[in-house]
Amino acid sequence: MLTSSQQALQLLALMFLDAEDEVWLEEPGYRGARNAFLAAGARCRAMPLDDQGALPLSGRAQLVYLTPGHQYPTGTPMSLARRLQWLAWARQHDSWLIEDDYDSEFHYDGRPAPALQGMEANSRVISLGTFSKTLFPSLRLAWMVVPAALVTALGRARSVLDGHSALLQQAITAEFIQQGYFASHLRLMRQLYHSRRDRLLMQLEQHLQPWLRPLPAASGLQLTVELLQGDEARLTQLAQADGLLLPPLSPLTPAHSDSRAGYSALQR
Repeated sequence: MLTSSQQALQLLALMFLDAEDEVWLEEPGYRGARNAFLAAGARCRAMPLDDQGALPLSGRAQLVYLTPGHQYPTGTPMSLARRLQWLAWARQHDSWLIEDDYDSEFHYDGRPAPALQGMEANSRVISLGTFSKTLFPSLRLAWMVVPAALVTALGRARSVLDGHSALLQQAITAEFIQQGYFASHLRLMRQLYHSRRDRLLMQLEQHLQPWLRPLPAASGLQLTVELLQGDEARLTQLAQADGLLLPPLSPLTPAHSDSRAGYSALQR
């Protein structure tokens, strides 16, 4: 248990990386992961994406950071074939895959693909996630599932950072899960966010179809749209002036001109 998924990434960087070790990340991708690895002295390389997910680069990486449930920030889920390819690649190159399972609890269309971490025994996958989105943001509690061989070493390294996460929060959250309230909460919120996503998609289609194209959003709490007309920076400023927070994708990669819209707080 950890305080945040960002702390998990910092812990993994501390454990696995020496200066100039290579780390691969999706592009566009999560800047917090990149910052954690750069702070450890790693060399970060950007992996391209296709409609099945991240593509392996040539060579070897010590760590590979992936968001297979729904790629951050585009929302594209990684195909089963690509997941199997990455598991085989990790075995072949003696590398570790970091599976950031953010928002995977909120899946709306079809059956979700299995997590990388559970697809095969003795996999070289470290899976992490957080309760801050599934419950509430001020609950600073995250989790990490690691192979048995790493538990002792990571536990000792975890104690060096800040000892442990707040015990009271851990105990209350554990009781909430064991009593079945967490599963009930997820079912309710999944229905609510599903309806809000559908409402947003409907409004975009009715009013903004000539100017933008929504990307697939089968899960999660945000929707990414591709701008077909207009300037990203200008439209972001106009939206902010009207009280809409639409984070642009250009800071995440120089090759994209898109925006993200969160829908979890939309009102009917």
